[in-house]
Amino acid sequence: MSMHTSTDSSQTFEAYFVPLADVCRPLDLPAIFVGSGPLHLDLGAGDGGFAAALAGAQPSINVLAVERLLGRARKIAKKAWRRGLPNLRVLRLESGYLVKYLIPPSSVSVIHLMHPDPWPKRRHWKHRLVRDEFVEACARILEPGGEIRLTIDHPGYLKDIITCFDRQPALRAFRWIPGADYPRSDFEAHFAEQGKVVFRQAWRRL
Repeated sequence: MSMHTSTDSSQTFEAYFVPLADVCRPLDLPAIFVGSGPLHLDLGAGDGGFAAALAGAQPSINVLAVERLLGRARKIAKKAWRRGLPNLRVLRLESGYLVKYLIPPSSVSVIHLMHPDPWPKRRHWKHRLVRDEFVEACARILEPGGEIRLTIDHPGYLKDIITCFDRQPALRAFRWIPGADYPRSDFEAHFAEQGKVVFRQAWRRL
């Protein structure tokens, strides 16, 4: 199986999308990627700046960028195509559904959760991604020693997220300080320009 790059004029960026013929069947991960490296999930990948930078910097890993909005998903696919990143694929889907139903158990090395929508009005909290069932699903799909890395700018939502994750006995919080080579997401760059504080937290599956 070979992945198309931007130098292959017979293919387009659409080759980087993951086809989803059956939303009730777990993904066949070995069929999605060329290599068999560790799998990283970028949930709510936005325009794909982080996912593309991560895949480009670490060609030995596989990155699945998950984005619900079609326009953003297309931008991610175009980045992968133009840069010739065989280890980056795009799936247009709700992150919560993917994690709960379509990722096989113990198959993910790292989950990157970057600036999840805080839905700041209390009546909208039911729409937040991080709730107990989501955390339970994350613990299930992580391989032993696998990590969840959270980057967030909303201190109130951060507190609630920490509470949810700390209730999950299969996960253990640890101090995470990303290195200089850890890419910044599009959202993080935007918030940095506004002078907003960014918080980080991480958990590891026992």
